[in-house]
Amino acid sequence: MRVTAVVVLVVLGIGGLVGGVSFLADPSGAGLGLDGTPLPGWLAGDYLLPGVALVSVFGVAPLVTAVAVRRRWRHAWTWTAALGLALLAWMAVQVAIIGWAAPPMQGAFTLIGAWLAWVGVSRARRQSASER
Repeated sequence: MRVTAVVVLVVLGIGGLVGGVSFLADPSGAGLGLDGTPLPGWLAGDYLLPGVALVSVFGVAPLVTAVAVRRRWRHAWTWTAALGLALLAWMAVQVAIIGWAAPPMQGAFTLIGAWLAWVGVSRARRQSASER
C-alpha cells in the first residue's frame, strides 16, 4: 500500500505542477485547450488562481507527502488523507462551477481523491493504534 500511495502521490504532484505551470504561463487556459467562458466572474475569467492552487496544493504538497510516506514520517498518512479530501473538494467545486466538462478526467481525480482519503485515514488510524 505504501508504494502505491507514493506512486499515486508522485503522479498527482507531477500533474498538478504541469497543469498549474501551464495556467500560470498562460492564464487563458489555451495551453490546455480551455477557455475562460465557464468560469465565474470572481475568477476574473482566467485560470491564474486555479494555477496557483494546482502548483501549491496539488503539485508541491503531494510530492512532499510522497517523501513523507516513503520515509515513514509520523504524520504522512494524515497528510495523505488531507490531500485526498482536498482533491475531493476541488473536484466538487470544479463540477459545481463548470459542470462535467471533462468527465473521464474529473471522474478519475474524484476516485483518486477518495482512495487517498481512505488509505490515509485507515493507515493513520492503524499507526495511532500501534503508538498507544
